[in-house]
Amino acid sequence: MRCRFRPLVREPCINSGLPDWMTVGDVRFVGLLLRQCKLYFVILLVPIMTASACDSGFSRSMKASGQPSGSGNSSTAGSTLPGRGHSPLTVTWVSSLGPPAPPAPPSTLDWYTALVNRQCVSVMAPPGASRSLSTLVRGVRAACIAATGASPSVTKHWNIATQAYEELAGMQMPCEEGAAQNLLGRLVQAHRRDTEARISIVLPAPGQQTGCG
Repeated sequence: MRCRFRPLVREPCINSGLPDWMTVGDVRFVGLLLRQCKLYFVILLVPIMTASACDSGFSRSMKASGQPSGSGNSSTAGSTLPGRGHSPLTVTWVSSLGPPAPPAPPSTLDWYTALVNRQCVSVMAPPGASRSLSTLVRGVRAACIAATGASPSVTKHWNIATQAYEELAGMQMPCEEGAAQNLLGRLVQAHRRDTEARISIVLPAPGQQTGCG
């Protein structure tokens, strides 16, 4: 049975499924209240959803650019690779041997010839070399490799060169050994001044030779 709507009459709704005490006016009031609540809910929900969407979009854009949110700069900004941003260190290389000739068979000087030509891997101590010569050749070979970039293990070779340089400290070696020892010292000292700097090799002037007189 439907409710009969009469103006200004509080008539109960009979057999409508509502309590007997609820009138037609009450039903209208509840419906109006629910509509108003829905409107208020929508008004409050829209800015919340908008703010959430903006925040989500900002986070996605920051991730796409590879920059973490809340940080103005990348953590890697301003970093430099080894050798870059450092002034190169100039080191004069050794020159070939000239007169008077060193008192040694030519075959025993192959290591020095390889050093002059910067063929670092071929710088090997001759058979029967003394302990000091073996130390020198091992050290200058490692320094040559490190300075010319002939191996990716730069730190390892600089350590070998430095150890040999320190073992030979205070020792005066003759002729080609002395020239190689001086080169070893120049390279190690340059590396110590700036371990990140590149070594710039300066070749001797044409015709310049190392005498063994």
